[in-house]
Amino acid sequence: MNRTLSIFSILGGILLAVIGAFYTVGLFFQFGKFRGSLAVDLIGFLALGLAPLALGLLSIWYGYSQITRAERDAKAKRDAELETKILQLARAHPRGLTAGEYATRTSFSVQEVEEKVGNLYVQGVLDMEVTEDGEIVYKLRALP
Repeated sequence: MNRTLSIFSILGGILLAVIGAFYTVGLFFQFGKFRGSLAVDLIGFLALGLAPLALGLLSIWYGYSQITRAERDAKAKRDAELETKILQLARAHPRGLTAGEYATRTSFSVQEVEEKVGNLYVQGVLDMEVTEDGEIVYKLRALP
C-alpha cells in the first residue's frame, strides 16, 4: 500500500472515530429516556456509536502500521545497498579505504558509511588498520 493511501486511512479513521465517539457519548446518555425498547437503544448504540469508533481506531492503527512498515523496509533496503557498495569497493581496493573515501565513492553520507563500516568490522567482515599517516582504513578480512 502506498503512503498516500495510508494517510487517507489515518484521516478517514480519525473522522470515523470522532463521529463514533460523539454518537457513543450522545446515545449513552439517552438510554431509557424515550419510549421504546432497550434492544432498539442498544442496537443504535452499537451500530452508530461503538462500531464506527472501533472501525475508526482500527483504520488509524492500520494506516500507521503501513507507514512504519514502509519506512522500515526502505531503511533496510538502503542499508543493504550501502553494505553491497562497501563490499564491492573493499574488493576493488585490497589495501583498504577510509570511511571518508568509501563515502566519496558512494551516494551515502560519511556518518552512514562510518556506522556501516564499524558494524561490518564488529561482524568480522572488515579489518581495521591504522596507516603510517594515522588514518583508519577498512579492508576485507583475509580468510584463514
